[in-house]
Amino acid sequence: MVGLGRDSGEQARDDIGEEGCGQDEAKSCAELAVAHEKGRMGLNPSGSQAVAFYRKACDLGDGGSCTNAAMRRG
Repeated sequence: MVGLGRDSGEQARDDIGEEGCGQDEAKSCAELAVAHEKGRMGLNPSGSQAVAFYRKACDLGDGGSCTNAAMRRG
């Protein structure tokens, strides 16, 4: 059974972000970046991970993610 023994955050992460981003879907990468930035979907907040996913989404054509990556470069 899919998702057995996993919390809802892990399942959401797979459904929304990791699987889609792994298939080069810009929107999924952007959503995963937000999850890392805000500590959502069972993730600990991580600025460096957020920037990495924003950059990938940017490379895949998501303009908003380009802006977000640039603003968070520090």
